[in-house]
Amino acid sequence: MNLSEYDISNPVTATLLRSERITPGNWEAEVRHLVLELPPGVELNFVEGQSIGVLAPGPHPFGNP
Repeated sequence: MNLSEYDISNPVTATLLRSERITPGNWEAEVRHLVLELPPGVELNFVEGQSIGVLAPGPHPFGNP
């Protein structure tokens, strides 16, 4: 799926507390473990196996705008 196929009309701004790479450093693909702090009163309900999207402010030297 492309980002344009998701409803991003109600984003939550979180604070990144920790970012740790969990794939070996010599791999081209990069997977990270992120620890986010949500604003007071924001609840994140999820089921094991689901994922969330992180939209980092750009522009970036790689990827899409």
